[in-house]
Amino acid sequence: MKRIFLVLVVLSQVALAGVALANTVTVDFSVLGSDVVDITTPNPGYTLNGITFLYDNFGTTDLPLPSAQVSHNGISGAYNGLLEFNFNNLAQSLNFHFSIDPAASYSVDNGLLISITNDSNDVYISGMSTQSDGTGVFSFTGDAFDQAAIYFPFNGEIFSVNNITYDPVPLPPTMLLLGSGLLGMAGWRRFRKS
Repeated sequence: MKRIFLVLVVLSQVALAGVALANTVTVDFSVLGSDVVDITTPNPGYTLNGITFLYDNFGTTDLPLPSAQVSHNGISGAYNGLLEFNFNNLAQSLNFHFSIDPAASYSVDNGLLISITNDSNDVYISGMSTQSDGTGVFSFTGDAFDQAAIYFPFNGEIFSVNNITYDPVPLPPTMLLLGSGLLGMAGWRRFRKS
């Protein structure tokens, strides 16, 4: 009976730690319903599923004014700006779909520049080209980061970003839970021997 209890304790500790370690977050834009939120500075941005989205048009007054909005379809906006994903907690992977000028029937070389940083230190920087229909998929897995920035240059009139998923870095309390369970089992075993 004691062995069954011990096995159940071990399995529950591993299961709890495993759930926290492998929890991919999908940004759910559908909660906005019919609302549209302007995320262009000086607006404070919009936080959803652990990411604050903000769009910086660098103070330009060119018309049409570059701006971005969050809606049930994702994020969309006008060209020549910087879309920021500010993560509430560290992340270790990021995936999203994007399009530049969806009416276009051509590919855009280096249609956007993506920078992944942690405490303002570069983790990853790359230019991304689109497919022949102006769309693309970005995928990054690597060192922990707390911000992703996407620069949309002049050669695309409008952009959209959706299907955003990310993997958070496992939280220290999860490791503490697993460690305390293992220490408890070791102590119980030592106590049982004496």
